[in-house]
Amino acid sequence: MKIIVLDDHPLILNFLQSEIHEIYPEAQVLLFNEINPTLYYIKKNVVDFVICDLQIVSGKNLAVPNICYERKIPFMVFSSHTNKIIYDQLKKLKVVAYLSKAAQAIEIKNGLIALFNNREYYCSFTSCFANNDPSILPTDPVIATPKQTEILELLNAGLTQIEVSEKLCLAERTIYNHLAMARDKNDCHTTAELLRRYKFWN
Repeated sequence: MKIIVLDDHPLILNFLQSEIHEIYPEAQVLLFNEINPTLYYIKKNVVDFVICDLQIVSGKNLAVPNICYERKIPFMVFSSHTNKIIYDQLKKLKVVAYLSKAAQAIEIKNGLIALFNNREYYCSFTSCFANNDPSILPTDPVIATPKQTEILELLNAGLTQIEVSEKLCLAERTIYNHLAMARDKNDCHTTAELLRRYKFWN
């Protein structure tokens, strides 16, 4: 049995490898920490199962779930990003198990067992999406003009609004206005919430 695990945190890779070997001691577990080598390996080799994070280095990436769907490889997502919109996308790609990195150890083991038996499984954090819990609100991508996107990118890089205004040669009030319009357009009450959503999707 050949299993690919993709995550950019060595501790997570080692943890998942250990958990897999407890279930299937003879399994061949291949560890990857970058998306492109993972995709290349899947294209060139027969793979039985894939376990992947969605955020490698930065940004959400569905490339691995997409190739698993295309090649009919059962896959599990193990990610700190649990979100209704991502759940809906993963559901279309026939994700077998969707677990949060905040899941309990027993849930992770149950998720792996479910994956290896091609049985749908969600941890307590992701089951609310599967059960269509109305109290869970989706985190939509941020809608922004090119200038608003430029400002958000600079804020995301750690600059203050004053530093952004200096870098872009714009008045502080102009930066404030751009952010206020972006907040209104995206129904965000604060710039922090706007930035959180921007970071999630970019």
